[in-house]
Amino acid sequence: MTISIWELRRTILISNSKFKNNKENMKIRNLLFIALTIIISSCSKENTTSTEQEISVSEVSESIVKYVDNNYPDAYISSAVSVTNSVAKTIVTLNTTEEIAFNTNDNYLGHGDQYHPGNTQGHNGQHGNGQHGDGHHGNGHHGNGHGHCHGFEHGDFDDIPVDSLSSTITSYISTNYPGYQILHAEKDSSCASGSIIEVFVSTTGVQPVKLIFDASGNYLMSASRIEYSTTPAAVQTTITTNYSGYTARHRSEKLTLPGGQIQYVIFLFNGMTHKRVLVADDGTVICEQ
Repeated sequence: MTISIWELRRTILISNSKFKNNKENMKIRNLLFIALTIIISSCSKENTTSTEQEISVSEVSESIVKYVDNNYPDAYISSAVSVTNSVAKTIVTLNTTEEIAFNTNDNYLGHGDQYHPGNTQGHNGQHGNGQHGDGHHGNGHHGNGHGHCHGFEHGDFDDIPVDSLSSTITSYISTNYPGYQILHAEKDSSCASGSIIEVFVSTTGVQPVKLIFDASGNYLMSASRIEYSTTPAAVQTTITTNYSGYTARHRSEKLTLPGGQIQYVIFLFNGMTHKRVLVADDGTVICEQ
């Protein structure tokens, strides 16, 4: 026999009015009340199932766009979803395949894959790790960005099917990054190297690594995102002296060349004007675009 919530509540009220001085029946009433609470709680959970729906990139808030511009200056938002009944309100996917989650106030939460419906870390108000990953997430501050503009600070992005990468590139990755999976590949341009191929690789528990190859597939360098504030003083002095009208994005790229040399890509903006400046670790400007 099935009893409804309202029938159960009516039973409790009746037992309370008839037997409030009877200790035994008081126990029964209390048990019924506990059962009612459990049922109501269960129904409440069923009615707050987290769901998500794809939205247009143009619907992503300006605050989120600015966050991506400042903390992922080498990437752009390629798609987005809106999430309901979850601590996350928006999850954006970058062209690099990285996912980022934001709450109802457009504040950064963490890796987007923790907040999709069905993931208990991000469902119904339960936070994921909420931490910025080393070399791949920003410092959490919104900068003075601009609207949606794919590849605005870079060359023309041109995605490459992973299965079409040359054997030279795949052999290098399998030899030097065993166990890593190729996540994404694209063509870009560099003021120092001309046409380049950027390949993002990752393995479980490790932040994605960007590997850069020339147009023929020869390895050039690796890149990681770092705080601009942590670049050498000589680099920052060069930027302040030579680009006084520009503001540096929160994140820059640290390039590690095969010989161990270090270079930095500094992303600058002045209104709608943007530059990428390649600087040696001693502050020497190598080139800009």
